[in-house]
Amino acid sequence: MEVLMIGNGFDLSCNLPTTYLCFLWSVSCIVNFVTKHGGLGLISYLPEISIYDVLSNIQGICPEAKNSLDAYEEVYKKVIIQKESIWKFAKICEENCWWHYFYHKGFMNINWIDFEQEIKTVLDVFEDFFEKNKEEKPEKYYYDTLLDDVSKQYLCYFDFFYDVDSKTGIRICKKYIKRHPIDSTKIIIDREQIITELYKDLGGFISIMREYFKVFVDETLDEIKASGNFRCNEEFAKVDMVISFNYTNAMEKLYDISNVAHIHGKIDGDIVLGVDPDEKDEKDGDTTFIPFKKYYQRVVKKTDLDYLERIQSIMKQDYPAYSTRLRIFGHSLDKTDGDIIEELFGVANEITVYYHKEEDEPKFLRNLVRILGKEKLDEIRLNKKLEFKNISELKVREEKSRVSIQF
Repeated sequence: MEVLMIGNGFDLSCNLPTTYLCFLWSVSCIVNFVTKHGGLGLISYLPEISIYDVLSNIQGICPEAKNSLDAYEEVYKKVIIQKESIWKFAKICEENCWWHYFYHKGFMNINWIDFEQEIKTVLDVFEDFFEKNKEEKPEKYYYDTLLDDVSKQYLCYFDFFYDVDSKTGIRICKKYIKRHPIDSTKIIIDREQIITELYKDLGGFISIMREYFKVFVDETLDEIKASGNFRCNEEFAKVDMVISFNYTNAMEKLYDISNVAHIHGKIDGDIVLGVDPDEKDEKDGDTTFIPFKKYYQRVVKKTDLDYLERIQSIMKQDYPAYSTRLRIFGHSLDKTDGDIIEELFGVANEITVYYHKEEDEPKFLRNLVRILGKEKLDEIRLNKKLEFKNISELKVREEKSRVSIQF
């Protein structure tokens, strides 16, 4: 069985605008467009704007936008962004704390992995804030406290739970304090309520992402394929199963492959956006920030069920008569997806990792050591065929129709 595991690098190899910066600057461009033409109240009077208009506006600061334009310019000129989508971008961005944070921080040269790490940094700041403000205070309608310089740099974007007071620093809103114990005259900060609101706001940010990938990627794929400008890799066109960490349907629509399991969900359903579990999750049993953990979201949103069914089907096969070859393309092998990577490496008999640049191979090896450990990686190298190949070795051909392999 041929199994292909793909990350965002696969979509980028198809010249699709799927980097973090493409997302950030494209949505920013649309929001600024709305503001320039009078704001949300006048959205029905907005002139038409196409994907071409947006990508051409940001191509100077986003190389992947330029690559995508160069490949599919005529397609993008035809795709008009609907006012319903424009309204959704502008409305959510106007109110969303996470959007304000990432937009104002800028983060010019980061990818999706760095983006996830930045979410973790914010959560760490909240955790530190809770730890420093866990003492009980006499009952009032508010809870006064101070912010240190580090907290100020981050929490100024997440001001939904406090008011600024020039004398005391900040004053926690009544909604986010509670008696402790319930029948006492003491109050504490209700961190569970704050975390619930913070996670709800992340859901709003996810809505922006989902709309972006729907409008700028998925709704263009049929036109891209019909344009004749897309070229596919012959090796990928004949795989039996795809394990995708992407939200888009590029593999299904451009390669006509239906046997695809989306680990982190798809844009037409729930999607996973979070951080890697840490030692405290298992050691201390602390579940304060568990809604932000990828493994928790995969379970709650049931995005991993298709994947689990496929893994079980592989494990039930008769080894060695049944061999599984795993190919990895466009995934950084970062530890944030370590649990899935470890499982796939466990069931595969042969593993091929494709890299873009020569310096990528040692990075991949370091990441695998972090995920598997040196001893386990050495065992895989000895007992299985683990190889690294440059993507230049893949055969490319013009896209043709094919019979999809059903699961």
